[in-house]
Amino acid sequence: GVFFGATPASDHGDAPDATYTYWCAFEIAGPVPADLAPLTLPARRYARATVRGDASAIDATDLALAEPFLAGELVADREGWFLERYEMERQSPVPPYEGFDYDVLRPLAE
Repeated sequence: GVFFGATPASDHGDAPDATYTYWCAFEIAGPVPADLAPLTLPARRYARATVRGDASAIDATDLALAEPFLAGELVADREGWFLERYEMERQSPVPPYEGFDYDVLRPLAE
């Protein structure tokens, strides 16, 4: 019931034409099926915020989460992964979306 969107933090830059790698990931028990690629992310600390509401909440939440990084209060790990954490009970993973209710996580430098 939980799945993740994962993007390497190094993909996030200032270029207006940036290209992002996006993995849709979920935990499985047992071996990885042949038609799927494994992605293993080590345990680490993250800054987290919740996107809740209509589509305008997406940018508002991202901007609010960026503030402590821009102010120097938090330091991002550019080698980590940006995550979106979805719970099926909170939001459907496929459109149409009636609203948004998921978590965004940014990796913290140790």
